[in-house]
Amino acid sequence: MPTIAHLAVGLAAGRYMARNDQEAPRAMALGAVLATLPDWDLISHAFAGVQDTMAGHRGASHSLIAAVAVGAIVGIAIGSRWWGRWRTALWAILTIGSHPILDLFNVQGKVGLFWPWTDQFSTVPPQFQFIPGVLSTAELLTPKVIPVVIWEAVIFSPFFVYAFWRPVKARRGQQDREIEGTATGQ
Repeated sequence: MPTIAHLAVGLAAGRYMARNDQEAPRAMALGAVLATLPDWDLISHAFAGVQDTMAGHRGASHSLIAAVAVGAIVGIAIGSRWWGRWRTALWAILTIGSHPILDLFNVQGKVGLFWPWTDQFSTVPPQFQFIPGVLSTAELLTPKVIPVVIWEAVIFSPFFVYAFWRPVKARRGQQDREIEGTATGQ
């Protein structure tokens, strides 16, 4: 999957946790980074060429234990400045954990969900794999990815709408109140 879905979920997760419109951009950026974090294993895939192993793409970095470990570190490291250590950690774990769960529903999706307990990739039956995808990382750089990106953006558009509509709506409401106050002479 070309990461559009992960980006959308991360942005919405950040918007959900933001306490106000001023905090929203930072929270949304952090959510986007955390939700796409497991795909950073593509770097090792590009240099080492490992495939279909836990060291490759969708391997160990896509496991639930990785989501828990990294989420806990995020909570400890920045939680006191955000929403408290426990709440930040739980949010980070869920945001990171959304990535491998979504990848299961990607066409031909397989994920090292339960590593280190097993080196077997987890899958769901093909009839539940509704998120389009490309068959290889090399296809991400070809025109084959364009319809996949468009379809993924359509499927996950509600997350984008949620992430970006609420701040705009809140600002518009504030502007309307200011205009009404000016019109009544307050």
